[in-house]
Amino acid sequence: MMKRCCCCCPLRRGSAIIASLTLVLGLLGVLYGIYWGIRDHKEGWALVAVSGANLLLAIFLTVSLKRGYRVALKAWAVLTTLLVVLGGAALGVVIIYVSFFLTGLVVFCFSVLQLYFAIVVWSFSLSLDEADNTE
Repeated sequence: MMKRCCCCCPLRRGSAIIASLTLVLGLLGVLYGIYWGIRDHKEGWALVAVSGANLLLAIFLTVSLKRGYRVALKAWAVLTTLLVVLGGAALGVVIIYVSFFLTGLVVFCFSVLQLYFAIVVWSFSLSLDEADNTE
């Protein structure tokens, strides 16, 4: 379990920053996917689906953080990990296959970042559990 996010800030603040970043990145991904889709790139619509799911999960994370729902925080971490594994990896392979290597590499890097985000949020939910157990 992690004790701090990025070695400097508490897990609660790190989780809030992650929620904000995920909201912004999800929105940008949806917009970029729409731009690609309109220009007749079929993988753009796949990006809209994956980014839209990320956007919905970011809203779910924000609400869970505000309300202190431990189980929901764990659910977010699990769902995000599944989305990264299934959606991000598949999308990255498709993009690399159709000769958009740089874009595929960016998608892969964001997938790794999302996995780190899931670890931080999971650690925060565990720290809430530990705080309840010590009281």
